[in-house]
Amino acid sequence: MKLFYRSYGSGTPLIILHGLYGSSDNWVSVAHKLKDECMVILPDMRNHGHSPWADTHSYEDMSHDVEELIESLGLSKVFIAGHSMGGKTAIRFTVDNPEKVKGLFIGDISPFPYPANDEISGQHRNILNTICSVNPEDFKSRDDLAKHLIPLVGEKTTNLVLLKNITIEKGVMKWRLNARVLLANIDSYSEGFSEKYISGRIFSDLPVILLKGERSKYVSESDMEKIQKIFPLTDVRVAEQCGHWIHTDCPDAVVDALKTLLKSGENK
Repeated sequence: MKLFYRSYGSGTPLIILHGLYGSSDNWVSVAHKLKDECMVILPDMRNHGHSPWADTHSYEDMSHDVEELIESLGLSKVFIAGHSMGGKTAIRFTVDNPEKVKGLFIGDISPFPYPANDEISGQHRNILNTICSVNPEDFKSRDDLAKHLIPLVGEKTTNLVLLKNITIEKGVMKWRLNARVLLANIDSYSEGFSEKYISGRIFSDLPVILLKGERSKYVSESDMEKIQKIFPLTDVRVAEQCGHWIHTDCPDAVVDALKTLLKSGENK
């Protein structure tokens, strides 16, 4: 799949993958702070933003999409970073293509499955069900739509997630997120990939930074230990007073981590 992408700066390539409900737009401010250090490439993932829609949405799919993007740009080795869904994709791509990766940044996510009936998975189902049940064309303005959405999913989710997934075509509001396919495939990308998939694979010389939001529940202590066994050089950082949305809650911590990663892997 040919992904839409934005590019900033020049030099060593750094690909940043956004999370579920996100788009390349979410990371433009971070890219501007890094463009003097490297070439920052911000793709829209499949079924998001300006990239094509598809009937499937798995980490295998998304890893292949990234591989196709790298090949189309004529790149040999890259730094790869990702937040949430993008972080799991970055890990999957690294495990599948270690020879193409100079360094890995994991933004507040674990590659391992969540426990059964996990609160996080339930929240995502609620958000996607809400998107599928609400037709933006029925509302006269974004404000009217926001007033309807806030009681359903909360003010922060409405402002950070839902309203950023509205586009206007010929004066009519529409979702630009393929919510029905995302909902149909939620088990695939919520679970991530099993420990068996990674079992026995150790990347002992790869620089990795894991940045966890202090107030986030997405990465457990046991998951951090498992990640460090696979990537022994992992530098685990905790962004103080930050939740899961690290690029909006603590962008300076994200930029600092990425600059450190670029320096640690520059000779790879």
